[in-house]
Amino acid sequence: SAGAPVVDVAEAIAGSPRLLYHLAVVQCLVWIGNTAWNLYAGQWFGNAVYGGDENAPEGSELKNAYEEGISAFTWGGQGKAVLQLISALGIIGILLNTRIRPRLVYAPCIFVGLVVSILAAFFVGHSGTFAIVMMIFSVMPETGSFAIPFGLVATLNKRAEEEGKPVSTALQMALLNCCVTIGQQICTMSLAGIEAHMSLATALPCVFIVAGVAQALAGVGALFLDDRPDGYDEGSESYSESDYSE
Repeated sequence: SAGAPVVDVAEAIAGSPRLLYHLAVVQCLVWIGNTAWNLYAGQWFGNAVYGGDENAPEGSELKNAYEEGISAFTWGGQGKAVLQLISALGIIGILLNTRIRPRLVYAPCIFVGLVVSILAAFFVGHSGTFAIVMMIFSVMPETGSFAIPFGLVATLNKRAEEEGKPVSTALQMALLNCCVTIGQQICTMSLAGIEAHMSLATALPCVFIVAGVAQALAGVGALFLDDRPDGYDEGSESYSESDYSE
């Protein structure tokens, strides 16, 4: 019937382990913070850190300050890309070559984001160098969110498949991606609500407060992920008590 695909999706999600729902909440919170940096860091540099105005006349002091902020933002973006590559390789190396639980790698990545968001909101002020450093390290939660949640789902479902249990890896991955979008929308709406009551230059640091709160909750949530190597928890269609690392 026409509603069969919807039913299949609902059944696949309903039959997923509790770990998936836990990851979904953490992913949503993490991306509230990530979006603050990915979408609004340029405006933050130009308007808040350097005190410029994008709409000021060409050649004016405000316009020059804004362009200087965007130049600093570009340097921060380049450093962010370098750190993302290095940290992604580091996370993969840790997970492949040690017995450290994924949650104990993911949570510190998120807490780094918490620290830089709070520093950006309250301590950066008009220091361009400080702002660049904060932007570079803001990539850590994003790197963790790409490397660990999807890996956990894939590993658990691989084990379920080997044991002959039904799996819906693609749908579960899609759910995690949807949580990314939800986090982005929450951040965007938060800025819109804040900006309705204050200027953009004042509102942008407040967005990093929202990001910090979200990342604090996400980091705590990540610490309690049930990433035991014996697979699924007791909910829904659970795994047997065997170690997939063997």
